[in-house]
Amino acid sequence: MPRGPEFTKKEIPLPYTRDLLHVRVVGDSKASKIPLYDEMTDPYDHLDNFRYAMEGRDANGATKCCLFLTTLKGPTTSWFKRLTLEFISSFAKLRKVFLERYMIISNRMYTANDLSTIKQRLDEKLRDYITRFNNEYARCKGCDEATAHNALMGGLQGGDFYFSLTRNPPETYKDLIREATCYSRAEQLNLARKATTRSVSEAHVSYQPRDKRPNNYAYD
Repeated sequence: MPRGPEFTKKEIPLPYTRDLLHVRVVGDSKASKIPLYDEMTDPYDHLDNFRYAMEGRDANGATKCCLFLTTLKGPTTSWFKRLTLEFISSFAKLRKVFLERYMIISNRMYTANDLSTIKQRLDEKLRDYITRFNNEYARCKGCDEATAHNALMGGLQGGDFYFSLTRNPPETYKDLIREATCYSRAEQLNLARKATTRSVSEAHVSYQPRDKRPNNYAYD
């Protein structure tokens, strides 16, 4: 069987590991025609369509990673290009980060395993992450609070809040949400205080008092 094009970093300067970049793509370098994904439809439907297109091709992980990119357009392509270099090591990892980003668009009922894919983004505020997680948890079928507790903890970014939780772990999901809410409020108040302090400081620097000393006039 003829070998497909080599999946090289020169052709695709994208977030794949070096090992994945040097695996040869099997077969054609284009996916079967499926609707391109532009974040306007259900991401699970897109993954299903892609899986159906890959059936019968005996596609390896590198092939799936390479071809999946050709099924994206518009904002999803921009999102993909912003992923960290050498972050994707397999198609399973690519599928996971894709769902982490676009799961909120889906109308499907989720499972407990789906909850574990919801991660706090690097630039995402704690309040926004908790809101997003709760929205997905509400649509998660058959998931108990203990599972939600572990999934939420596992999705947090490292930092002061996560450190405080590891020192004094909340016992229940409700306790965890309460801690997150209190921390988020304190975080917002602190940011507001910093903004006020900065404004006062800038106003003080810009204010130049008039010289109140009497003018010295020269008389003939």
